[in-house]
Amino acid sequence: MGASAGVYPSSGSVRITAVVLRSTQTVRRIAWHFLGYAGGLLAGSNAAIYDATGTCLAQVGDMVRESKVPGVHNAGGATVAAALTSSVTLAPGIYYIAWWFRYDTTAMDGPMMLVAESSAGAPPGRFGLTNTVRYGVISSAPGLPNALNPTAFTDGPNRFWAGLA
Repeated sequence: MGASAGVYPSSGSVRITAVVLRSTQTVRRIAWHFLGYAGGLLAGSNAAIYDATGTCLAQVGDMVRESKVPGVHNAGGATVAAALTSSVTLAPGIYYIAWWFRYDTTAMDGPMMLVAESSAGAPPGRFGLTNTVRYGVISSAPGLPNALNPTAFTDGPNRFWAGLA
């Protein structure tokens, strides 16, 4: 059994979700499920795809306000997708989706996002018996990095749903 919920990803933290591709795919967008979003992302908010070594392969670009993803105001939320600045073809392997959202935390203007089974204080965020981080966070970051250091990820209490499209 598991429980899904909506959680704010925190303003100014880099959030990471790993995805495994079993076949070569051309990717044009990064997708999330937003349970509520009033268009409050501030300038500099961005998302990107990195390979397993931390090399940035593609970015969304500045996601200020509703420039890249629409607001979500309905019961149950909606899956939204932000277009990459250019498509990327990915071979089978592990990839990291990372995002850095900035928003007004007093008004909670950022997106409330769907999380998967995050009821434990610090659920395991690793693939099986390996050290590959499935869900992670870099708590204090000045922006989305040009390259990720997979050893810098810490296990956060939330497992944010993210996908490639």
